[in-house]
Amino acid sequence: MSNETALWPGSTLPMTLPDPSEFDGTSAIAVAGVTIAVSTLFVGLRFWSRAVILRRVALEDWLILSALVCLSRRGGPFTPFWRN
Repeated sequence: MSNETALWPGSTLPMTLPDPSEFDGTSAIAVAGVTIAVSTLFVGLRFWSRAVILRRVALEDWLILSALVCLSRRGGPFTPFWRN
């Protein structure tokens, strides 16, 4: 952390600004992992409801599944933040 302080607009409390060179991508990896996990849950629930309740799985369901697989294999939308 740097020793510089700044004030948020409209605030009287000083705030220490983080040094941008200290970002290691840990938060981006966590967000990507949670996003993929929640997406997988919802796609799984959609497939279950379409197959069990409606007894038909349409083309758009398979397209959603293929998009989820591509997203998961790529590493999520935050890949550029932690890849060297």
